[in-house]
Amino acid sequence: MKELHKVAYVNQSSHCVFSVAVSLALFPALAFGNGFYVDEQSVLHMGSAFSGTTTHEGDASATYYNPASLASSEQRQIIVNITPIATSVEYNGESITLAGDPAAPSPIAVQGEGANIDDISVLPTLYASVPINENLTYGFSLNAPFNTETSYGAGSVARYQSIKSSVRSIAVTNAIAYEPTSSVSIGLGVVAQSMEAELVQAVNPAVVCLDGGAGSTACNDAGIVLNGQAGLDGLVGINGDDVALGFSLGLSYSVDANNLLALSYRSGIKHTLDGDAVIIEPVSGMTFNSGASVDVTTPATTVIGYRHKRGRTSFMAEASLTQWSSFDELRFTADDPGVQPFLVTQTFDWKDTTRVALGAEYEVGQAMVLRAGIALDQSPINDQGATLDLGQEDYHQLGFGLTYQRTPALAFDVGYLYSRSNKRRFVQGDVASGEQNLSQFSGTSDYTFHSLGAAVRVAF
Repeated sequence: MKELHKVAYVNQSSHCVFSVAVSLALFPALAFGNGFYVDEQSVLHMGSAFSGTTTHEGDASATYYNPASLASSEQRQIIVNITPIATSVEYNGESITLAGDPAAPSPIAVQGEGANIDDISVLPTLYASVPINENLTYGFSLNAPFNTETSYGAGSVARYQSIKSSVRSIAVTNAIAYEPTSSVSIGLGVVAQSMEAELVQAVNPAVVCLDGGAGSTACNDAGIVLNGQAGLDGLVGINGDDVALGFSLGLSYSVDANNLLALSYRSGIKHTLDGDAVIIEPVSGMTFNSGASVDVTTPATTVIGYRHKRGRTSFMAEASLTQWSSFDELRFTADDPGVQPFLVTQTFDWKDTTRVALGAEYEVGQAMVLRAGIALDQSPINDQGATLDLGQEDYHQLGFGLTYQRTPALAFDVGYLYSRSNKRRFVQGDVASGEQNLSQFSGTSDYTFHSLGAAVRVAF
């Protein structure tokens, strides 16, 4: 964002415009927070680190991963997955702001609690499939592919970067699979995705008291001393929601009885998030309201998979490409034409990412299958662009799981997934920049996730 106009403490309209501009500059944080894509959409596939999502046949979760694989379903099926996910994010570093003489301010430490996160959330998903005839199969899925929340608290040392960012999405897919020959199947899915997002962030009182003009004079006259504490903070809150459509495609090819190739594509979905902005001005506590919107596109993903069966053992391999480079800018629109000039387009430099996974399954007997897998997933964010809400490095995954076939009509899945990102050093903000809230958070981040899920599969 270009440099903002200075704000006069006694000019209410200037304050309103400044606060809206600051809040929307940080809108990206709520669109793609920590763990913005949730891998754990299937307990069965979690056990193999998602190395066989496109090539696993006879499972209704193919509706989401590869609609072509639905064609092998011989019975109607319902799958319910429940997965608790434990998230641990550790930050080691410091947060600073400015204080003192407006003509020559000096850095001081932001006072408050640490910015670490220890949280457990629960992710449910639902799948169903119904064979229509020998060549056609219908599939349904209910997923939450972008569903995350980070909350540092209003008293955190990270409050000038983020107090809370939340993304909640629900994707409903209706798919059809067609099997023209015994070795080839194709699939098509229509995806309806809703998205809700919210951001809450503190506004630094130094932005007012160190403006070098009327704001500094007013703070001086009132005897206000900046000490890095939260008592004089302002607040910005934004929320928005939308529903949009996308599609998925799938192809499966059985080379022979022991070898299967698969290809799937899930389109990007463009959302226009419409919502409200509420601004509480620092120091004075005056409140302003404004409507605003921004376009956010979830990326397209292409996955290619291979499965080889040898006796009781199956080996799986998958590689995926996620087109995060499509997330190149955020262009804001304000309801108030007077605010629009201050909503400068935000430009990003994200890259396309690849994910590679290897796994295996072993049939212990007719009633049980054991599975395991490993994966490496790239981050789309470079070191220069890493922030508290967008800070993950490349991460590694290790999965274990099993399926127990209780009866021909009833089966249970259990899966565990361990995910850990590489440690990353980052610097967010600039104490010399008003558009960066006159604050800076720097240090290292370390992300760890533990996921343990259970599923029940009913055939009838």
